[in-house]
Amino acid sequence: MSEEEKEIYLAEISYSFGNGELKINPKGLFEHMIIYWDFTESNDVRLYYRPNECEEEENPNGFSFVCVEWISHEYNPIVECMEHQGETIWDDETQVEILFHGWAAYDGIRHFNAGYGEYEGYWHFPDTIALAAMFNQLTELQKKYCHFSEVNFDPKTGYYTYEQNGEIYKQK
Repeated sequence: MSEEEKEIYLAEISYSFGNGELKINPKGLFEHMIIYWDFTESNDVRLYYRPNECEEEENPNGFSFVCVEWISHEYNPIVECMEHQGETIWDDETQVEILFHGWAAYDGIRHFNAGYGEYEGYWHFPDTIALAAMFNQLTELQKKYCHFSEVNFDPKTGYYTYEQNGEIYKQK
């Protein structure tokens, strides 16, 4: 069974910031493992994200992201007890489908890839409500971490204007 055909567990997904490479079952750095990143969720879909590292920690330049959909959970007697029946459990034993992944720089999202492996570029029966929520969250992350994503050029004055941390700046 090829890497692209096997079941994917949440704990196996790694994303490299520098080259935007998504890997399954990596032997890599702890910080690249998405299970340890911040996330937002809607229904059974989670958007994991991490600000890109930079010299000014208070002003990160962009972020990396991986959006996954919950598929199933390995049998676990604790999880299968009556107290947790019907719950969506997210941990090392959670099987997921990768919906999309990519990265953003200081000026916005530059790379966006839908799916992974044999399903790259294809979504089967997508949860459009959850996906809309994830795209809205991407917009918010872009506003927060991409300082030049809303740059406008005024040809009359020759100035670029942009918003950063709620303030408007002009630059020639």
